[in-house]
Amino acid sequence: MDIRKILSILNDLKEIDNLLSIQKPFDRAKAEATIVKHTQTNKKVAILNTPLSPNYVLFSEASDESVKSNLLEIKKILEIDLINEKNKRT
Repeated sequence: MDIRKILSILNDLKEIDNLLSIQKPFDRAKAEATIVKHTQTNKKVAILNTPLSPNYVLFSEASDESVKSNLLEIKKILEIDLINEKNKRT
């Protein structure tokens, strides 16, 4: 179990939760930057956001709802990564 990796995933989950919070306006630019970051650093997210994916849409054509949906999918992937990391034996 790598504590630094766990903390990093927890920070990423918190960042996504903050972006999706209904308590403040949706920051689309920050959401897009978050999606790009995870697409570049996580293989599973990269597969989700490949142009070969049936749900692939360019940011310029995507609605706010589809950007939010993508963030939710990334959140699910990160939650699975967190569980897997916690279950690793040292």
